Amino acid sequence: MNRSPQLKSAAPAAWNALIALVILMASSFHAAAQSDAQDPPFDAWLQSVMTAESRLADPTMLDFANDYWVELLEALVADAREVADAARLQAAPVISQLEALGPPPEDGSEEAESLREERESLQAKVGDFESDARRAEAIIARAEDTLARLRDRRREAFAARLFNRSNSPLSFGVLSAAATEYGDAFRRGREQHEGIWQRLSEEGLLTTAILALTVGIGVAFGLIILLRQVVITRLIASVSPEASQIRKLLVALALAASRLIIPLSAIAVIDISMESFADYGIGDLTALNAAVNGAGLIIVVYALAYTYYAPKNLTLRLADLDESRVRRAANWAVALAAIFAVDGLLLAFFTMHALGQQAMSVANLAIVTCSAIAFWRFIAVNRGSAGETEASPPSAEEESEADGAAIVDADDADEDEDEDPLTKQHEPIEASLSRIARLFAISIAVFAPLAALAGFYELSRYAIENIVLTTAVFGICTLLYAAVRGGVDALAATSGAERPEGGRPADFSLAPVVFGVFLVVSAAPIVALIWGVTEDDLMTSYRSIADGVHIGDFVFSPIDVVFFAIVLVIGIVITRTVQSLLRGTILPRTKLDEGARASLVSGVGYVGFPMAALAAVGAAGLDLSNIAIVAGALSVGIGFGLQNVVNNFVSGVILLIERPVKIGDWIVVGGEHGYVRKINVRSTEIQTFDRTTLIVPNSELISSTVTNYTHDDVIGRVIAPVGVAYGTDPRKVERILMQVARSNHLLRRYPPPQVLFMGFGDSSLDFELRAILRDVNQIIAAHSAINFEIARRFADEGIEIPFPQRDVNLRDIDRLAAAIRGEKPAETGETPQ
Repeated sequence: MNRSPQLKSAAPAAWNALIALVILMASSFHAAAQSDAQDPPFDAWLQSVMTAESRLADPTMLDFANDYWVELLEALVADAREVADAARLQAAPVISQLEALGPPPEDGSEEAESLREERESLQAKVGDFESDARRAEAIIARAEDTLARLRDRRREAFAARLFNRSNSPLSFGVLSAAATEYGDAFRRGREQHEGIWQRLSEEGLLTTAILALTVGIGVAFGLIILLRQVVITRLIASVSPEASQIRKLLVALALAASRLIIPLSAIAVIDISMESFADYGIGDLTALNAAVNGAGLIIVVYALAYTYYAPKNLTLRLADLDESRVRRAANWAVALAAIFAVDGLLLAFFTMHALGQQAMSVANLAIVTCSAIAFWRFIAVNRGSAGETEASPPSAEEESEADGAAIVDADDADEDEDEDPLTKQHEPIEASLSRIARLFAISIAVFAPLAALAGFYELSRYAIENIVLTTAVFGICTLLYAAVRGGVDALAATSGAERPEGGRPADFSLAPVVFGVFLVVSAAPIVALIWGVTEDDLMTSYRSIADGVHIGDFVFSPIDVVFFAIVLVIGIVITRTVQSLLRGTILPRTKLDEGARASLVSGVGYVGFPMAALAAVGAAGLDLSNIAIVAGALSVGIGFGLQNVVNNFVSGVILLIERPVKIGDWIVVGGEHGYVRKINVRSTEIQTFDRTTLIVPNSELISSTVTNYTHDDVIGRVIAPVGVAYGTDPRKVERILMQVARSNHLLRRYPPPQVLFMGFGDSSLDFELRAILRDVNQIIAAHSAINFEIARRFADEGIEIPFPQRDVNLRDIDRLAAAIRGEKPAETGETPQ
């Protein structure tokens, strides 16, 4: 997006004023802070960059030295960028003053000495600031180039370490060497601990140390028993299947907090007790600390897994799995945590006793294999949702068969036939994505033990640890999403919002989606860090995104998008609020009819939404002149391809202003009767008497003939035709019909009703009762009531309402009768056949 050269933004006047105020305040504070400060250390920075470049040329530089120079140059770049930004900020008000003075006279005339000196002084200040900014930016460019090469070297070292291959852990030489190292390590550990216990016993401290550890373990077990017997049991018993959704969610969150806080408190007590051993001179507590950390990991995974799966309580369950799988899913999750805890303990043990690569590779093969099996089973148990068939035992052949065929019974097939076709269209996409993710995870679970078996120690650990941690991040996001979704459903049930069939209420349906997007955006950098992306790479990417992408003269920046979205949402909210106030509070107190009120509310929307869009575009820094150019180019396309849309839009505006048809009117369009329910930008919605909705383009209502029964008022006329038998007194019929009209409360007294003798029909004397209705919307009810009353009065008065009658004359009836009897006709003497 194109920005102005000064503030890099084309925001409105208020926005520019706010930015200018911030710049002036920042520059004044920075000037005050720099008044007593020394000049920026440009020479020292440049020397550091040159030293880093010389070290980069050394192929023997170790990894930790590379990391040191990366951190040093990152700090240097941050300091230099602050200096450059501060110089630009200080230069901005000076440039404004210089522009206010104007250029020197060009016609050779002299100007005041003070004015000339002021201009020269300001130009000198601007030159100093520009010099500092450019020197800092030059150092930044050189340092960033060196940083890029250092990072590339670090990536190369990481790849070399990752694909470094040693002998297989199952080779005889590695197994024998590992067994020897294990024996030596255990012997040294036993001798070390025997010496410690002997020394404590000689000094009389053994009893105190054991007592401290016993008290710590006792308190820890007491807390765990309290958790199990008091807190968790009572919380589970406090909720019933009939409880409200919000209560179930709160109890589930309380259970998760209890399962986390109380056991972690117990672990903290044990940790404090072990720290007392260090006070007695026991020595290295690396293994004990690793055991404590592993126990904490198991507790966290247990709390989250049993909160999400809730294998013992269907009421509090958040997972969409059947009863036979939730317990196994929770147990496999805890088993994975236990395997990782053991792995941490073994690494601490190997570090303490300085074991070699052979011993570590043998233990790594066992750990990676156990982790892969547990992870495979966890993925298989979590496959699909409730009601689906569980995956087969973990074999590649059976897994492919399970992925290729779906087992659906007759009941499920009947239910699928009733599903929404739109939902069925999305199911294959979700199933495909889930299948791809599952196959990727299982592939890594198969690959990791094979890599460990082949001697790729780092690669095997990298694969299995990262896929398990990624799954853990996904699981935490799933748990949070399920909790938010449950909370939204609970709030919807509490608020009584209308719930569409098979979904959440419309007022709350977007909340889980927005939170899901937030989780994805938040989890993406975490997953990137898990798979080896460094914080430096992330910060570099963030800075590149924040600076924007240059497309010609435009600079597309996420910050601009954020500003655009915020201002647009604020504008829409303000417009909607004004419309709501007009619709519900202000306009109902006026004498305007419903159609006029609807037109006014729609007009506010037509004005407010474009203004919100223009304000958002201005806040995003987009030059409005460019929009005018684009709009001019699009006008040709609008003239040809969108002329119907524009025609309907203009027709809608005419309908709102001229109001030949307004909301609530009873109109007839194309032979269809109905009420106008809504006038949109492009079309008008008409609800017919059959309760169907007729969508009519606005241009049809402007250019075609439309009958409007309620345009100016609701007064109408009803005509009730009736016929009486010949011989009936017409004046009597007239008197009865007038009495019927006067007795009907739906008819007006003035103009008075009329009874017209329309003529002599084939079977009846034809009359019509014509009367004026108070409300033409009641014409059907009024006509029906009139007919009922006419039928009752005619019956009481003995007046007959005839039906059509016809006289049939038959010629030669005698010959026809003779033929029927089989007699010979008199004239011809022939015998009938």
